[in-house]
Amino acid sequence: MEYLYVCHFSNGHIKVGRSISPKSRIASHADRVACLGVELVKHHIVECVGHSVPAEAALINRCAEMAAKRNNSEWFEGLDYTDVCESADWVAGQMQANKTPIERACSAVGSQAEMARILVVTPAMINQLMKGSRPVPIEHCLAIEQATEGKVTRQDLRPNDFWKIWPDLTHLAQPTEPATQQES
Repeated sequence: MEYLYVCHFSNGHIKVGRSISPKSRIASHADRVACLGVELVKHHIVECVGHSVPAEAALINRCAEMAAKRNNSEWFEGLDYTDVCESADWVAGQMQANKTPIERACSAVGSQAEMARILVVTPAMINQLMKGSRPVPIEHCLAIEQATEGKVTRQDLRPNDFWKIWPDLTHLAQPTEPATQQES
């Protein structure tokens, strides 16, 4: 799991970044500037499962556009902390929206390894599903829907044929083109 973080320091500087261990990363930033008499005022952490590199780049670009001054690549002056936190939330949300259903499902349960354990399959199979080299097998869709507490549904996992597989979901299928009447 990866995260975006925003740090607000007593000198007004804002630091943004990404990490798999954001609390320890934030602590290291706080330690680094403490010798200058600068303290960490507050911080914000947002989950950014997968695609964290482009999410971080998008957050940095947004900050660079709004900042009065940029120091190094991820330190900024003249930013409103709340605005930067909202930007981090938005960017992470955009990355989440771009994920495939199986990526979202693995994120919801914690990891690909946890999904493999839940489905009683090999991690290699989950990897194949993540790469899109095979569709999610029908026999695993309900288990995924239940494991994610409905965050990822059977319809999400099998959008092209779910109504054929699960008759109880027929009412959710997209209506087909109306049949044209033939002239007699």
